[in-house]
Amino acid sequence: MNLSVHCGPPITVPYAHKLKDSDSIQLASNPGILLKVIHTPGHTTDSVAYYCSNESIAFVGDTIFKGSIGSTRYPGGNFSDLKRSIRDRLFNLPDNTVLLSGHSGQTTVGEEKLR
Repeated sequence: MNLSVHCGPPITVPYAHKLKDSDSIQLASNPGILLKVIHTPGHTTDSVAYYCSNESIAFVGDTIFKGSIGSTRYPGGNFSDLKRSIRDRLFNLPDNTVLLSGHSGQTTVGEEKLR
């Protein structure tokens, strides 16, 4: 379901470890960085964001863009789920959290709540 077949040869990762909501990832290259996994269905059924509380940053992929709700055009995309993920999962992060999306400039939780 990674859609790689549409961009060239299909990519498979047989050794992938599936992450769950609330799991944490500690970076080997910088052990001071801890990323919390936040399940954000809507863009796809298994979409996630990665939140780093000590840096006040969330990597949100295509769940939310600066000034816009994210994309639901891929398999498993669902507009109602996406709105719920933004409202209940991302907007519960501190207002100063910087949101880094896959396709727009950076924004913050507080800025997006005002839109």
